[in-house]
Amino acid sequence: MKTLGVVMLFLLFCGSAQAHDAFDAITCGADIPKLLIGKTMPGGKVIALEARHKAIALADLGAEEISDGLQMVEWRICAKDYNILVGRRDVMRDVLPFPDHSRATPEFAGICQVGGKDMAEPVYALLDNKTGFDTNAAHHYSPSGNTMLPALSAWQIDEKRAKFRKISVDGLRCPRSGINTLDGGP
Repeated sequence: MKTLGVVMLFLLFCGSAQAHDAFDAITCGADIPKLLIGKTMPGGKVIALEARHKAIALADLGAEEISDGLQMVEWRICAKDYNILVGRRDVMRDVLPFPDHSRATPEFAGICQVGGKDMAEPVYALLDNKTGFDTNAAHHYSPSGNTMLPALSAWQIDEKRAKFRKISVDGLRCPRSGINTLDGGP
């Protein structure tokens, strides 16, 4: 009986010393969305979380509040960007592996137009900036610029289901001012 008590005490201390989080199961090359959906977003200091997960090159890219009880958190995992919808109780509801982006094909977030009219809901898109773009990374686009770029792929958020919904890019054009990445941003 005494041995059982010592083993239980040992397991208790070892278990608390080895904190586990949703990113522990991830390895590069794995199906990352499948591993994260339904798990709890880890809390604590971001710098400590990134340090614990150097093997997958985890990096916080920011977050935005979508609605009361729903936010989108962006992480770089294994050199790829993931937009993660986090709902109540910090549960990861959906994961969008965002396509590779650059100055020629930048990431966008904001209001786009179809047929010259503003859409009602924000769009997350990969834009086509290949024609006439400035290759000098030191140059930035004006946030007040009105140049519209065609979308190569795009999504909106279904807030009720807490899911990303792919939308048609036919006629979808978005302002360059909404480019939100360092590799192609203002």
